[in-house]
Amino acid sequence: MIRTCRWPLFLLLLCFAAEFVAHAQKVMGDPLFGIAYDPQQVHFEEMPPVLTQKCPRLRGRYVAAWVYGHFKTYDSEYFVISGLVEFHEEKPRAARAIAPEEGDGLIVALRGSQCLVDQADYFFDQGINPAKNATPIIVPTVVLTGILQDAFERCSSAFGGRQECLKRAHPDAIGPSIIRKQLEAFRKGSSTKGGRSPE
Repeated sequence: MIRTCRWPLFLLLLCFAAEFVAHAQKVMGDPLFGIAYDPQQVHFEEMPPVLTQKCPRLRGRYVAAWVYGHFKTYDSEYFVISGLVEFHEEKPRAARAIAPEEGDGLIVALRGSQCLVDQADYFFDQGINPAKNATPIIVPTVVLTGILQDAFERCSSAFGGRQECLKRAHPDAIGPSIIRKQLEAFRKGSSTKGGRSPE
């Protein structure tokens, strides 16, 4: 009798372990401020359908994706996005794995009917991505600053206030210097508003 009960218990534990691993793989990271979070608990805006409609490179790329920064000019619209992608191990009967994409997310620029996509770290450094399929997006500093200001507001909204966003941000995990400088400006701006910043 004891032996017959072991299998259901074993299967239950196996299912629980699989669910735990699947959940652990779905921990996301804010690509701009280096903040890890659970997307089931913390909510950013979902990537708008217009991006997959206008950008062939994004079709089928993500299981789920979110917007971390946005800025619009008279002729262009910019999005910083990142998300969960599906991986398949090169083994027979390998289970699929869902995990955050590698790197610091993507920058997407819509200019009329044109869609440009590049890695966000090259964009914020305004460097040239050496990859063959890269489409460098060169912009003035005002655009970079505008995206980062919007990103900070999104971070503040997602985590429950400016101070909560700043508390979680990790300057050491942030690559491009303009992001670190802007984060420090946000930090100083918050500290000059009577101790507690408006939320």
